[in-house]
Amino acid sequence: MIARGTHRGGKRSGVASLIEVLAAMTIIAVLFGTTASLTALMFRLERTGQDDLAATITGGTLAADFRADGHAASGVEEGEDAEQIVLTGPGDRRTVYRRDGRSLIREGGGPGEAGRRESYRLRPRATVRWEVREAGAWRVVTLAIEETGEVGGDRRVVRIDATIGRDHRYGGDDS
Repeated sequence: MIARGTHRGGKRSGVASLIEVLAAMTIIAVLFGTTASLTALMFRLERTGQDDLAATITGGTLAADFRADGHAASGVEEGEDAEQIVLTGPGDRRTVYRRDGRSLIREGGGPGEAGRRESYRLRPRATVRWEVREAGAWRVVTLAIEETGEVGGDRRVVRIDATIGRDHRYGGDDS
């Protein structure tokens, strides 16, 4: 025999009906689903934040190295293609910047020195271009990195300028 859930006199017993149990299970399932979705979103935001922080640090290091190389250089040669530039310095010293996939490669050294190679990871869909222009008595080399964002196609252009031969550390000029 099936219990009806009521006693004599129309009073209910402490047993929940099937509809009440299903409603409680539905609420719990919705809460679990929401929690799982928010957790996945938090992990994705954390990963994106870490990628942005790494790209910012890499960009800062690249800017410092590029400016130092440009200031120490005595000349600039544009490479065979638009993805490469060569900064020449005293004593046949050469520093080459070139694009290689998602990285910007910096190779440098002089005769009789061990070559040095560094890699700077670029963001996805980033394009690199070089500009060389005259600014009065100086030549200025610009590294322009254009990044297209993932949301709405927003664009960001990072320009790093270096004045060729502007390094006065070794010339006795303190300016």
